[in-house]
Amino acid sequence: LLDKDDGLATLMIEKKQKNVIVRKATLSFLERCVKQSHYAKARGFLDEDTARRVAALCIGKMKDSDASVREAASSALRAMLDHPDESIQEVALSSAKELEQSNPRAFKALL
Repeated sequence: LLDKDDGLATLMIEKKQKNVIVRKATLSFLERCVKQSHYAKARGFLDEDTARRVAALCIGKMKDSDASVREAASSALRAMLDHPDESIQEVALSSAKELEQSNPRAFKALL
């Protein structure tokens, strides 16, 4: 789902996907997946590598032209910060630290 050439990442490219609702719904889906991953056990396994890719996708969407997409990206990243698994929290926090320099307003709103 998180491959660069296919899957969710292609739905998030603003030049290819002009529909804001699709971009927002994709991020909302990721947020739900992150929130349920701890409770779904094997069906919803979230490891550190996948968490890094999800966080990178969310960080990239913090620069979207639409505010609702930016808010959905922030919510998905916030769900990772609130995840019960500490390794997922660390990945999300290290990814969020990138925002401190590039997008301080988003960083402040996130934490």
